[in-house]
Amino acid sequence: EFRASIVSVSVYSVVGFITYFAVQAGFIEVYGDAGKRGWGYFWAVTLLMIVVQDTYFYWMHRLLHMPALMKYSHYYHHKSINPSPWTSYSFDTIEAAGHALFVPLYLLFVPMPGFGVFIFMGHMMVRNAIAHSGYEIYPRWWAKNPVMGWINLVTHHDMHHSNGQTNFGLWFTWWDRWMGTEHPEYLARASGDPIARRGGAFGPKAALQIHQR
Repeated sequence: EFRASIVSVSVYSVVGFITYFAVQAGFIEVYGDAGKRGWGYFWAVTLLMIVVQDTYFYWMHRLLHMPALMKYSHYYHHKSINPSPWTSYSFDTIEAAGHALFVPLYLLFVPMPGFGVFIFMGHMMVRNAIAHSGYEIYPRWWAKNPVMGWINLVTHHDMHHSNGQTNFGLWFTWWDRWMGTEHPEYLARASGDPIARRGGAFGPKAALQIHQR
C-alpha cells in the first residue's frame, strides 16, 4: 500500500504540474483574491466542487468495477479487504490518473479561488483517510438522520471493501440510494439498530436486487 501510494502521489503531482502550467497559460482560471467574485460565489463553487467530485467518483468507480477494467485499473485497491489509512491512495496507475484528472477538468469549466481549491483538497485528503481508517468515528445516529444520513460513514466504505458490489459513493450516500447500489444492511450496521432499513423504491430492495444479480 505504501509503495502504491507513492506511485499514486507521483501521478497526482504530474497532473498538478500540468494544471499549474495550464493556469499560467490562461487556459484555467485560479485566482488569489478569495473574495474577488464575492463570498457567495466562493462558497458556492467550493461546495459544488465537492458535490461534483462525488458524482464523478461514483460513476468512474462503477466503471472501474466492470470485469474488463477491474483487473487493470482497480484491482490493487481492492486487495485491502480491511482498509487502513494507507489504502486511501493505494491505486493502480490508471485509477490514480482518473482521480487526479478531476481537478483540471472541473477548473476548465469553473473559475476557482485558490483558497477554495485548497479547502477542496484538504477535505478530500482528510475524508479519504477517515473513510479508509477502519474505525467508525462518526456518530451512529447520523446514519438514520434525515440530513446527516446523506453523509457516508466509515462503515459505508468498509462494506464496499468487504463486499465489492455495493456502496460505490465517495462522500455522500445519495447516488447509491438513487441507483439502488447501497448495501441493504448498511443502515442497520452503521446505526447499530438491527432492524433499521431504508424505505422507498431506491432503498434496500433495489440494492438487494443488484447484489443478487
